[in-house]
Amino acid sequence: MSDVQSKQSCKRRWQRTRCSRVACGTLTAVFLIVALTACHGAARGDVHRDPVSQSVAASGTACDACVRQDAASSPVEQNASVQQGHSQQPPLRVVLFVDQTGSMEQARVPHVSADSVTPLLDRLQVAGGELAVGLIRDRSDAPLARVFVPVPPVAPVFPPRKAGNIFEKAKEQRREDEERARYAARQQAWRADAAARINAFAESIAPLFENADAPATDIHAALLRGDVFVAEPNAFGQPVTNIVILVTDGIETVDPETPAQFKAPAELLLVNGTGSEGQLTALHPIRFEALDAAIRYVLEGGSHVRQ
Repeated sequence: MSDVQSKQSCKRRWQRTRCSRVACGTLTAVFLIVALTACHGAARGDVHRDPVSQSVAASGTACDACVRQDAASSPVEQNASVQQGHSQQPPLRVVLFVDQTGSMEQARVPHVSADSVTPLLDRLQVAGGELAVGLIRDRSDAPLARVFVPVPPVAPVFPPRKAGNIFEKAKEQRREDEERARYAARQQAWRADAAARINAFAESIAPLFENADAPATDIHAALLRGDVFVAEPNAFGQPVTNIVILVTDGIETVDPETPAQFKAPAELLLVNGTGSEGQLTALHPIRFEALDAAIRYVLEGGSHVRQ
């Protein structure tokens, strides 16, 4: 064989070897991409995997990247699940009136303090809502102390993936991850804002419960305030639950001849230890022996809407 033929033969063998290596490398890269896609899809519940990816995913466990990513993202996913679970609960709008007249000594109701409404404030930090506090005294027409918490951000919901191309799937995954990150940021900002509002409100109402020394009982003005509160336009963009709680014996002394009136659509709860309804009898309130029982009823959803 001549030198020229020998060189050409060597060149052809080198080219075949190079092509084989390139093909092998390409197949290896494709296999890794399919395996990673299958792993990520399995870890994220992607039910639209192609048969190749499905067989690869079935042959092993999640890759280290998936394990690390799931561990890092699990709090956000759990928060989203919690948020979706609580989204079934409508925002609460509750107004609480506390009787501060001398006759309440016979009503046998534990002292009401700012701590008494903590369960309601905790609920606002889950589903949003509004809480107002007013006093029943000789003049019960003072403005209500109020705290408003917007509804929390809605967790993103992603449709099943339809892309069959692994690169399109990767793009969809990136878009979903970016949306999850934006939701986590919105959720964190909402929680910080809600906590600031509620902390300021709790501090502002603490002094309201200190002076139970009113000389007369003006229930009519309290009912009017509650009626106006409930009748306000809905600021939440979804149905709300309206509750009026009165901690009182129901004995009107400022204007006992005028019948009690309350027209707004809300549940009317009456709290006292003697079962006395006084002028509130005509309104058919739901009676409770203690405020914590009434609040527990509210948080559990209630079951009665006054007609």
